[in-house]
Amino acid sequence: MRPLIDIRVDSILFAMFHRTDLNHIVKDELRRHPRATVRDLQKLVMQSALGVDHLLADRERFRKGLLTEWRDVPVSTGPGDPIQIVDPDGRTARLHLAPCRDLGLDPTEMAHVLSEQALKCAPWSEVVKRWAQLVEGVIAGEINGWCEDDLAALPPEGSVFHHSVRYGFAAYRVINDVRDPVIRRALRAWGISA
Repeated sequence: MRPLIDIRVDSILFAMFHRTDLNHIVKDELRRHPRATVRDLQKLVMQSALGVDHLLADRERFRKGLLTEWRDVPVSTGPGDPIQIVDPDGRTARLHLAPCRDLGLDPTEMAHVLSEQALKCAPWSEVVKRWAQLVEGVIAGEINGWCEDDLAALPPEGSVFHHSVRYGFAAYRVINDVRDPVIRRALRAWGISA
């Protein structure tokens, strides 16, 4: 007998255990970087919605940038999770370089795999929607330490910027879709679960 719906069991389990709300993602970010600014939250929301497409426009530059940054990554201060899910669907994530280096991963292989990932192709309206969700979480008291006025505006569409100085150390690459078969295979080969 054929199943009524052809959905892989591992896809259902992934969705059950990795889907989360934006408030949880923001709280995790603030736990990791308690001095984060509004700009840092804007970057998180933009990465959550849009992924890393803007950097994949020049894939060779993406590869070279990762390899250059890899050389400057300090020895980590202890065990850390290499993966940080940053979108409510559990697809988009940050791959932190210090834990990857601690695992002895090959940066050239990482650069190749990550530079060849598929584009996310999400509209700016997704950023606007997620920003509104973040503001709602602040208003409802679900995200502490911020007020609605702090989060009044998003940067203009197409803005690209670095983390604030207050954010602290950051060395990661965004993965558009951890469920993509090529990415998933690479993460498994590297001993990373997402």
